[in-house]
Amino acid sequence: MLRNHPSALRWIGAGLLVVSGWTLAQCHGLVLAQPPMTGKPGSSSEVDRNIVAYVNNVAITRQELAEELLARKGKKQLELLINRKIIEQAAQKANITVTEAEIEADLKDFITASGCSSARDFEKNVLLKRDTSLFEYKEDVIRPAILMRKLGGQRVSVTDEDLKKAFDAKYGERVQCYVILEKNKRNADAIYHELLAAAGSGEKNAIASAFMRKAKTQADPHLAANGGLIHIARNSAYANMEQRAFQMQDNEMSEVLQTPEGYVIMLREKLLPPMAGKKFETEKESIRKDIAEAKLRVEVPKLFKELREKAVVQDFLNNKYDIKAIMEQLSSVTPDKQ
Repeated sequence: MLRNHPSALRWIGAGLLVVSGWTLAQCHGLVLAQPPMTGKPGSSSEVDRNIVAYVNNVAITRQELAEELLARKGKKQLELLINRKIIEQAAQKANITVTEAEIEADLKDFITASGCSSARDFEKNVLLKRDTSLFEYKEDVIRPAILMRKLGGQRVSVTDEDLKKAFDAKYGERVQCYVILEKNKRNADAIYHELLAAAGSGEKNAIASAFMRKAKTQADPHLAANGGLIHIARNSAYANMEQRAFQMQDNEMSEVLQTPEGYVIMLREKLLPPMAGKKFETEKESIRKDIAEAKLRVEVPKLFKELREKAVVQDFLNNKYDIKAIMEQLSSVTPDKQ
């Protein structure tokens, strides 16, 4: 909250399916039944489609290749495939689909974000370094991510109160202040008392001068680089920081405040007026989109966790079984009469 780290919503769900160089779905395809053909090695039009290669006239079959891939990467890939199936089944139940146009739109965003100029450039300079192809990236990352966004979107709503708070946070009045962030409370207390001592020196604006010097040398490098300068708007910061920032007078220093990021000391500089020319009605729809995306970033991981926990999975390759399903099966078995 003290440092803004925007994240693209397009990446939501990508973390659920780790990119790899091959997919178990492809491996599974190696053993699909194919029309038998006969012929000699080297005659591609006549070769048996269950044979993928010859070595000194000895055939390597699809089954043999599939078993080799399963032995090497099957356990990891099966877990990823299970996750993908869970997402696809939930989407099917909710009548949610993904179009090729949507996949291409997301891909274009990824290409732009990576600094690449084309899909071919993206595959060569990004994907191949991760041992994957453009096709696999679309199917194993982008498609499930879009499905999860759509599923999560059914659980997200934006209220009028949300819109008003977000408008105030983005365009309303703000407090310009300087902050010092410390992870350790003892260090924060020591800095606070050091600054109080500077205020007692009698020098005009002594506490402000001492505070700004300390802010430039604080432990957090990002805040130190900017001298600890931040703007706090309404509904945009931690509640105790926001309340204190708007309560204080200019050049007043706060006590040590505890936040999820650590212990904070603030020095208020001035109150900034609302941004000129911004009206709620004209900005409302843009703000609605921002809020929906922010809520989705929270909702999608929660939703996937719920789907994973509810799914009945019998993973024989990794020896992972759904205990509830096993107990139900056992309870339904009637012992043979003697």
